[in-house]
Amino acid sequence: MGLYLRGKTWYGRWAVNGRVRRKALSTDRAEAERMLEELRGSAPPRAAKGCAGERRVDLTLRELLQQWLQHQSVAHHNKPRSLETFEIAVRRFTHLWGELPAENFPKQEIEAWKATRLRKVSPVTLNNDLKSFRAALRWARRENLIRDIPRVEAIRTTKRRIPKTLTNDEITALLRACTGRFEGMQVVVKLALYCGLRRDELRWLTWADVELTNGWVHVVEKPGWSPKSNAERSVPISESFAEWLKAYRDRLIHAGAHNWVCQQDERSGEQWNLKQLSQIAKALFVEAGVYCKGQHTLHRLRSTYATRVLRTGGDLESLRAILGHADLETTSLYLSASAESKRRAIAGLDLPE
Repeated sequence: MGLYLRGKTWYGRWAVNGRVRRKALSTDRAEAERMLEELRGSAPPRAAKGCAGERRVDLTLRELLQQWLQHQSVAHHNKPRSLETFEIAVRRFTHLWGELPAENFPKQEIEAWKATRLRKVSPVTLNNDLKSFRAALRWARRENLIRDIPRVEAIRTTKRRIPKTLTNDEITALLRACTGRFEGMQVVVKLALYCGLRRDELRWLTWADVELTNGWVHVVEKPGWSPKSNAERSVPISESFAEWLKAYRDRLIHAGAHNWVCQQDERSGEQWNLKQLSQIAKALFVEAGVYCKGQHTLHRLRSTYATRVLRTGGDLESLRAILGHADLETTSLYLSASAESKRRAIAGLDLPE
């Protein structure tokens, strides 16, 4: 019991009626000692009442985060990857500030951590961590677990991130490399280039989701999995690609495996494992001689699909619905200007003689 230092702030810890209480006091030690003596001699504060019952004034951040994680495990029960992200965030912040009081959480702790964390990770990664922490605090306030929450501000990025795409030569090289041990990747690459599907959507696509007669691919929820943001959608496909898919399906049926569209092993019909799919995709890029700075992911094929749709005359709202984006701001990232598009934009600006 007594004072302890967290960052630049002194905290007090004392017992009242057998219960331990904690509170942020001051950055000055002498002032903190004086405040702690006053708190020890005063009566324990009353808990505020609200729609969720009594609010505990000695609730620690560890307890708050655990309750929030339990709530998220119910609300996102069909999103294992989202739950994994939440669990990682809870472990990180519990390790940092688990014993600090949730009520009147010091903002200077967050700012000091942001400055340290930014030396190791990118602003995007840091903002994702802050997003989970901010969501937990807002949930606690709605549930009347805490009264006030600090303002958790995201880091501003210096420039707009433009998605990277593949050229026609790189696409040709990728498709030519889909032989031998990469033969199962041919349908994965083509579905990403013709439909713009995400990696998990490719893994969970079944033949029941594909309408070859009408030319549609449906991204729908399944037991144990749901699309991002629960956004089910239908993606149109061309006649030529529908014919190729039909021939591919007939070959799978002849082999006796025809449930998953993208199969790790055509003989067993086994679904792709997430980690193995990422690894084989990276190896395919290397085999094809397609250089990508950083991690090789299938998302570059999705970005290529989106850019090609816009450059061939597709409108932004239709592309947003096809890709399953929640708003147009995300889709607008694919509106990268090229030399050809700039010339088309000024084609009708000639003044009369």
